[in-house]
Amino acid sequence: MGTVGEKIYHVWQCDSSATGFLVHSCSVGDGRGERIDLIDVDGCAVDPAIQPDVFYEDENRAVVEVYGYKFSGASVLNYECVLEICRSNLECENLTPPKCAREQKEKSVFPQEALRRSRSIGQDMSHHNKRGQIEVAATLTMEDRMDPNTVTSANDLPTLNQQN
Repeated sequence: MGTVGEKIYHVWQCDSSATGFLVHSCSVGDGRGERIDLIDVDGCAVDPAIQPDVFYEDENRAVVEVYGYKFSGASVLNYECVLEICRSNLECENLTPPKCAREQKEKSVFPQEALRRSRSIGQDMSHHNKRGQIEVAATLTMEDRMDPNTVTSANDLPTLNQQN
């Protein structure tokens, strides 16, 4: 559960120290057909104003901090991403973390076109069933006000992990 305008943390974590991963091909939808691409197939933010690049704390944990938003007339957001798994330092070396050449991307794509693209990463995830790739989906309900027991900062994450 989140609130419009409040910080929200998307966290991906792998418990095995023998593997790493790349978060890519992320999109968000309203459940009624409207969808926006957030992270491209290389693992880089499509529009950092909506969602910045994913920060890789190490090979097994990635975090992105966003501010809560919602589609007009919808309170539920459906997030979908693909995690590409790598099993050794050699496999992971050129995969994660991604190298996002922001200046080059901004020159090649007009910002307004990035949001209006008809192609949607999340519409058909079946092409991501390659070995080493996992589709991850989550639903987030956006509220007008926040429950006082909700995580509101990155510092609250360890406390939340201890409770589970």
